Amino acid sequence: MGGLQAGLGPAYAVGFDAFFVMDASGLITWRRQGWSVTGARRAINDALDDLHTAVDGPPDRAGFQLHAAYPNPFNPATTIAYSIDGQGDAPVELRITDVRGRSVRTLFDGRQPAGAEYSMRWDGLDDDGRPANSGTYLTNLRVRGETQSRFITLIK
Repeated sequence: MGGLQAGLGPAYAVGFDAFFVMDASGLITWRRQGWSVTGARRAINDALDDLHTAVDGPPDRAGFQLHAAYPNPFNPATTIAYSIDGQGDAPVELRITDVRGRSVRTLFDGRQPAGAEYSMRWDGLDDDGRPANSGTYLTNLRVRGETQSRFITLIK
């Protein structure tokens, strides 16, 4: 909640630069821009509902779903699967980042037909072909302006 909505006065007013929600399955959904207080509250309430409601899988709120990587932890490679709902094609970016948010490897950046399932393999190499260090990374799938992320762990 911004400062004005909390009754703190204009000196404490803030906007949402980035907003994150993690549901019970570990799926992280976030946006960099465009969240209002109402949208943020709705996302938080949805995530809290997920924690208290038994579900077969995480709800699909964004028209796409990033699935858990397999195997995870992995060495030397892992497969990252996702699906895109709807029709037509969608702008898609699948990127591996370190936990500080620095890009390690771009697995896909382009358009893909909606209404399909996809999988990409990460071989543990960075964009320059060098082996990545052992550690925890984020798989970030961005579709139509919204991002879902999951943790993966490379073990050597």
